[in-house]
This record gives sequence, structure tokens and C-alpha cells, in this order.
Amino acid sequence: MKKLILVAGFLMGVPLWANPIQTPFVLPTARVLPKGVRNLSYKGALIDASRKFNESGQNVTIAEPFFQPLSFGKIMEGEQDPAKRGLIEDTMNALGADPNDSFGQTTGQVNVKVNAHVPVLAWGLTKKLTVAAVVPIVKSSLNVDAGVQQQNAALHQQMIGDIKAKGAPEKVVEFLDKMNHPVAEKMEEYGYQPLQNENKTELGDIRLISKYQVLSNEINRITLTGALTVPTGQDQDVNKAVDVISGDGQTDIAFGADYDYLLNENLTLTVGSLYTVQLPDTNAERIPFRVDSKLTPDIDPNTERNLGDIWMVAAATTFTYKGFVAAAGYNFQTRQRDEYDGDMFAPNRYHWLAEDTKQKMHTALASLGYNTIHLFRQKKFPIPLGVSLTHTQVFAGENVVNDALTALDLSIFF
Repeated sequence: MKKLILVAGFLMGVPLWANPIQTPFVLPTARVLPKGVRNLSYKGALIDASRKFNESGQNVTIAEPFFQPLSFGKIMEGEQDPAKRGLIEDTMNALGADPNDSFGQTTGQVNVKVNAHVPVLAWGLTKKLTVAAVVPIVKSSLNVDAGVQQQNAALHQQMIGDIKAKGAPEKVVEFLDKMNHPVAEKMEEYGYQPLQNENKTELGDIRLISKYQVLSNEINRITLTGALTVPTGQDQDVNKAVDVISGDGQTDIAFGADYDYLLNENLTLTVGSLYTVQLPDTNAERIPFRVDSKLTPDIDPNTERNLGDIWMVAAATTFTYKGFVAAAGYNFQTRQRDEYDGDMFAPNRYHWLAEDTKQKMHTALASLGYNTIHLFRQKKFPIPLGVSLTHTQVFAGENVVNDALTALDLSIFF
């Protein structure tokens, strides 16, 4: 993307926070740094997440799991206390209702803002080999709430009247809490922390990256890439139902290749691919007791997990002229389904953890930038600097956030 090679190419397809696939904001390149040249860059990415593509590829709110029918059957399924479950069943029978009768639904809203501050240091060790270290700092803001919509007021009042008629006022209060704040009531019962807005800043997963150029001539460039992800970020808190993570607590190894085809001195076509192996480990997980809900009181501190591997392919066109750089491209990522296992609970309950973990993402990227490298070479500018702005649009996918992302890149070469 620049006359003197961009470190952005090292990051192609390597997410800058958390390991489930993320919205990319770098385009592929087969360039490496010249021997002895170092590059220090700052990459700032901002995303305001409120929508996602679900398992079927539909555009929905990320709060979709909160929207559940409030029926007798659902409430009884989630009630572990036999006495409480019996009270609900007695009330249902007294009203002549059945488990499918719904008197409302739970609702919720979730908004997440993530600002990743990513310093990157790259060094051309030889004319063919460049190494880099990526140290992301993730600043996040979470706004979350849950509630209920009563859609059958008559049935609701009938239930209250029936419980009052049985002479149990404390049960009326408990019933009202369950009906008016079902999510909060159930989270408290299961030992979760209350839903609350949260702002935090955390270290993300550090990445060590190398690129080795195996071919370079007037027309073609080919580079091989290797990367190691060190689990320095914070995985999800097992006591939070909704959490913004900066890592997933396990180690990754990635390998790939990039190919540049130089049409002329100004125009380059690039294709690239990266495969990330997420190594298996053990982790504390809450184990669902229902296939359609992740809320559960049961925790296995030594759950065996194998997060799905990630494969990425990308293509880009880059035009350069007297320091100006314009680029556009396409990126596709897919992540395999996760696998979980353990001994504390029934095997099928561990398999429910893997629901909705298979992912796909199609994105279009566009970038504009300027660098002073040509002026530095002509001794018209004291130092080689670069700045670029990239916009990414997610246009299709499965189980991924689909909000647009904007990223700023500032670089200095020395």
C-alpha cells in the first residue's frame, strides 16, 4: 500500500480484540519492511454494535436472546424449586390454561461501543523477514437492560386473583417479581451479577507476527505469514450474563500467505489467506440445562473446550500516486463450530454451549491515505510518516455483528 512497506499487511485477518471473528479493517499485502527499517504505528478502531446477523443470516438486534415468550411452560421449565413449579402449575390448571399460553414476552436492549487502541512495532530483520508485536488496548462501553411486555392483561390479573384467593400474599409478591422482572429474578436466583451498564479498559490478546517474502520481482511478490496469539486478554466473566471481552483465555497459532501482482508502478492487485488454529484448553463455563437458554446456575470450572478454527480470504486493489494511497477490497471469514465437554453434567448439556458459535462474515473495505516516503527520499521532508482512514461495511454473515467500523492508522518509519 506504500512505497516503503506497510505493517498493516501483517494484521490481515488477525482480529484486534477477542477471538470470535471480528470486523476487519486492514487489507492484504505481500510487502515486508527493508532490512533494518522499523515501523511504529498506532491503529485506532471504533465500532458501535447494536445489530447482528443471526444463525439464519437475518439482520436482528444483538439483544435478540432477551426476547422470549413468557408462557406457563417456559416459566416452569426454568424453575428448579418443585414447590414453586407446583404453584405455577396449580395456577395454570385453575385458570384452564395450558403450558403454551403466553401472557407476554421478555424484552431487552444491548448497546456496545468498542474503541481499540493498538500500538504495533514492526522490524525488518532481513530483507525478506519482518517481525511485529501487536499490543491492543480495548476500551468498551456496555449499556444493557431487560424487561417484560404484558400482552394478556386479563390472564395476568386472573393469575394474581387466583393466588390471592389461596391466601398467600407473599406468593403474590413473588409472582409479581417473576412476571414483571423475569430476567433479573432468574439471574439473581442463579447467582449472576445484576445487569448493569459498564465502562472498562483492558489489555487485549498480544500477537507476535512474522512475514517472510519468498518471491519478489517486478511483477510478483509472495509472502508467508505466521502468528502467535498470547492469551493476555480477559475472557467472559462466568458470573455475568452479558460481558464485553478483550480475549478468550487461550492460545492461537495462525499461518497464511499473500500474493501481490504489480500491474504497473501505481496499481497492485492482492489476494491473501490466513488460517487460525484455536488450541484446546479448559475453562470455567456455565452449563445450560435447556437447549434454548444459556442462563443456568451450574458451573463446571474445568470444562474442556475447543474453539472453532478460523479461515480468512481477502482480495484488494491498491492505487498509489506521489504518496496518495487508495485501496478497496473484500474479506471473507468463517469460523467452525465450538466443541465443549466435561464430566460434571450430562454430555448433551455441554453440546448446548456450542449453539450459535459457527460464524461467517462478508465485508467490503475502502481506504484512503497519504505518506511522506517519496518526499523523504527526495530530502524534501524530514521523516517518513503515513496516515490512512479505513471504513469497513459488513454486508452478510452468520452470528456476527454487522455494524460498520471506522479505523485510523498513523505510522512512522525509522
